[in-house]
Amino acid sequence: MGMGAVGLIAAWAPLVAACSSAGTAAFVLGEDGVRVRPDRPRRWVEADFAGITCAFAWDEHGDLRVRAQGRFTLELDERGRPRARPRKSLSSGDMRLGVLPQLDRRPLRGVGRFLPELPQMYDSLRLALPPPLRKPADAVMGLLFPDRAGADELRVDAGVAPHPNLLWSLRPGTVREVALLAALVPWAAIDEVASGRAGSEQYTTMLAQQLDWIEEASARGRGALVWLTV
Repeated sequence: MGMGAVGLIAAWAPLVAACSSAGTAAFVLGEDGVRVRPDRPRRWVEADFAGITCAFAWDEHGDLRVRAQGRFTLELDERGRPRARPRKSLSSGDMRLGVLPQLDRRPLRGVGRFLPELPQMYDSLRLALPPPLRKPADAVMGLLFPDRAGADELRVDAGVAPHPNLLWSLRPGTVREVALLAALVPWAAIDEVASGRAGSEQYTTMLAQQLDWIEEASARGRGALVWLTV
């Protein structure tokens, strides 16, 4: 089985809190949604979730539990905001969430084995780009792959170790910045330069899908990350 990937578009606060509580940014992609595979169960982490202060932890079965302060459920509308009136109180003080809340998957089309090589593939392509194309493309790649390694803002914010399957992860603010910079890049002209160059067409195809995910995440005010699968 070859390497693949999925784009994950996520509400950032609950994602960071879940990874911090679990002690890892290791994800399990199930049919019913995305879970974090915990390393440190039963450590409560407080975070602001859609305006409500909550505590996240994992139980002994590896299921995420969330506990809201007071006696209210986290009742959210379609934009991820708390509803005006929580509908019911909690008798036990917490509720089980089997999958991460407010996180959507986007499948990768094409061959995923090229993804870890994107910085090197761009290095080869950029030598053929004239300055008017190279400079704006450099700005985008510099945010996605600073120092030729994938940006990992989830690791920084959650305080966990880097994971080899996480290609890159961006906070909502960085997502917006990348989306704005990407809109200034003449991608059609870069595609023309890449046409016929070994590896370059795969680069532009893989990058275009990731920029689509980033554009969607930016429009929704969410973070984004790419998880490699094998």
